[in-house]
Amino acid sequence: KSAITFTEKTRYVFAINKGIIPDTARCDPYRINDASPPREERPIPFDQMIYVGDGPSDIPCFSLITHYGGTGIGVESEGDTFQKGYELARGKRITIGPYSANYNKKTDMRRALETSIYRIGLSIIQDQQKNIIKAPNH
Repeated sequence: KSAITFTEKTRYVFAINKGIIPDTARCDPYRINDASPPREERPIPFDQMIYVGDGPSDIPCFSLITHYGGTGIGVESEGDTFQKGYELARGKRITIGPYSANYNKKTDMRRALETSIYRIGLSIIQDQQKNIIKAPNH
């Protein structure tokens, strides 16, 4: 757990994208500026990310991840009125939600996460199969 500002959130998203481990990202924050391969060749592509957020401080990360094909899930904390979540949805900042912050089995939030993970896994498998050149049959 870390308390970070909304601008630091995007730095951590880029660290994940570039494959920089959390301890390194904390101890050497400028490492994020290292040259890296093109976006689609990085260890964790944005389209394979799921970002869960609950408000205005998450908008830069939502925008970044959803722009490149990732999933932005809006969530409402306990006691909120869903107003923030609906504002995020109306502004097309999130791709799905908002959902209650209930991650138990059979809840909408849990199903949304599981479906998103399944979709990402399926796309990874499909991409890998595109690169397979089958041997000729005899």
